[in-house]
Amino acid sequence: RAARRRAACAAVYRACSRPETAKACGVAGTVVLQTMSAGYPPVISLEDLRARTPSALHSLKDALLCPTFGYFELDCSQSSFDVHRTYEAALEFFAQPTEVKCQYVHTQYVSESGGYVPILEEYAYVKGTAALVESFDVVRDLSLADLRRVRDTLGADAARGLGPMDWPVEVSDMKPAFRAFYSSCDDAAKVLMTSVALALGLDERTFSQYFGDTAHCSMRAMHYPTIAEHQEVQKSEVNESHKSQDGRRSRRLGHRISSTRDAVSIVGIAEHTDFEFITILHQTVQGLELKGRDGSWRLAAAHPDSPLFTVIFADALEIFTNGLVRATPHRVLASQNDKDRYSLVRFNGLNDLAIVEPLTQFVTVERPRKFVAATQGEHVGKQVTSASDNLAQMLEEKKYPKTTLTAPPKRFAQMLIVAGDRILLGKHTCGEFA
Repeated sequence: RAARRRAACAAVYRACSRPETAKACGVAGTVVLQTMSAGYPPVISLEDLRARTPSALHSLKDALLCPTFGYFELDCSQSSFDVHRTYEAALEFFAQPTEVKCQYVHTQYVSESGGYVPILEEYAYVKGTAALVESFDVVRDLSLADLRRVRDTLGADAARGLGPMDWPVEVSDMKPAFRAFYSSCDDAAKVLMTSVALALGLDERTFSQYFGDTAHCSMRAMHYPTIAEHQEVQKSEVNESHKSQDGRRSRRLGHRISSTRDAVSIVGIAEHTDFEFITILHQTVQGLELKGRDGSWRLAAAHPDSPLFTVIFADALEIFTNGLVRATPHRVLASQNDKDRYSLVRFNGLNDLAIVEPLTQFVTVERPRKFVAATQGEHVGKQVTSASDNLAQMLEEKKYPKTTLTAPPKRFAQMLIVAGDRILLGKHTCGEFA
């Protein structure tokens, strides 16, 4: 059964990647950009940046200071990225029954260490919005021993957003595929942080010196279903569990989504800027929109057949440069025309305790200091709390398509010790024994 599921998921991904399917999804071929105005963002090779070729660094500088786009595309075709394998593992996980996926809801550990975010439970970055998306989030997958060392050396705050991960046992290739992709992202992040510094005329280690084992670097595999498909999945699961013989529950959900349109807007992801330093994103079909400095919204390209990523500037980069480089507002449109969208996102931040504040080179009489100092962890925590509060308020006011959020599973590990004529049964409610 598992083999058949993997084969089916692989077939779905290959279908999404075919030119004729891409055309049906609104993407003419595999490398096309739709924009709301003329022009294309620059495409820069990761390997050219690694080699520090003058032309690549010049293009990066233009992208950072561009008065129009606020993003660029990163060609990783000569790198170790395997987007096909990662998507196939993600699709296999998202194809699991809801009750299986919810066994991996954030999170059984004390620290925030990744897991499944069910549909309509994404934080609300804008009040009055509901995100029709589900995701599986990955953090730096440290062992318990390494996590303890971080806590003992740097304190509990520095261990936020670190592993160990609870990997789904139902998808055998998920752990190796996602860890390989995460490692490739680490490599790209180091090159990008060094290259950004050089492009801005700074010492090459200006930013990369803060990129280490405690860096805020979450990765997300995201699935944006259509409203129609979401309702159909709900109906199927209700029927299978015999909770309803006529599908009334799924129709009520559909009615609720429809009726809450007046109270909330159903979106893919609401408008926001990312909280870290720089983001790389891959998508199977279009849906990501980015807002340029000129105020125009542009659809980012989809490149399902190749490791060609959209690179988005985030808050820490804007703060370091005192606003010279702007964090790029972006959003995701709700999936249309019965076409699901999948994306792989990696947020590349700095160590939790890294101080993020304007560098002296960017503070002048003409450009006075615009931001106060904060650690990367404090900034991320503040922004996440704000988005979480928006969601909680809508739930409390009953202005949301769901009435409650999915509770993390109650997990425990058992250990049986036999010593002579004595037996000790131990239980660990955090999920595992050291």
